[in-house]
Amino acid sequence: MINTDLPIYSLIILIAFLMNIVVICYISYKKNRFNYDLIYLLIFEHIGMIVGAKLYSFFSNPAKYNYQFDMFKIGFSSVGAVIGIIIMSIIYIKLFKSSIKMIIETFFCSIPLIYSIGKIACFLTGCCYGIEYSGPFSITYLYSQNNINGISLFPVQLLESIVFFIIFILSFNIVIKDKVNNKSIGILTTIIFTCKFLLDFLRFTHMENLISFNQIMCIPFILIGLSLIILKKEYIDIKK
Repeated sequence: MINTDLPIYSLIILIAFLMNIVVICYISYKKNRFNYDLIYLLIFEHIGMIVGAKLYSFFSNPAKYNYQFDMFKIGFSSVGAVIGIIIMSIIYIKLFKSSIKMIIETFFCSIPLIYSIGKIACFLTGCCYGIEYSGPFSITYLYSQNNINGISLFPVQLLESIVFFIIFILSFNIVIKDKVNNKSIGILTTIIFTCKFLLDFLRFTHMENLISFNQIMCIPFILIGLSLIILKKEYIDIKK
């Protein structure tokens, strides 16, 4: 695989952020919301996404980083990014009296898209690697900074990338076709975090653990998604 001395991880994450901005700008254009407010939305989203991902990564495993918080050395967490975006979206809505539906339509595609592209970076650099596996499509790293060089592994990062790109396409179509409602939000939320929960079984974290911290954090989101599908009560006034 690619030598991790190269800044390939940062480069691909940057590409993921840029692609996210392109998609959000396109959605805003199609919804006739392409204005200066979009700049503030993007700033809030990326602050929430980056800070949330970094803080979650650190506090979920502080020993990995020698209990020292360094924004540039700590990895990204998709669950933390989701939490960060939600928090910053709530702050944005309170500050600017914005429409909840507009926020959902703007950001709903962000996580699956960025996660899908980001997993390519993980695959190339050998982080978030899979369980030991010697069957079809197995991979062996030569330059990973983790202690996995020479070990045959399952390419879980590529599988995650494919699955979440499909989820991105589904969410994008729902937004563009103006089918955003409580049920569609619930279905996609359930799909996203159920896939995340199940795919985590194929990651190295399950070599010694029955269930990972990420899986535990996925459960509340799955329950929220199911509640939006099953119950008729309108939790979010998305018609505004």
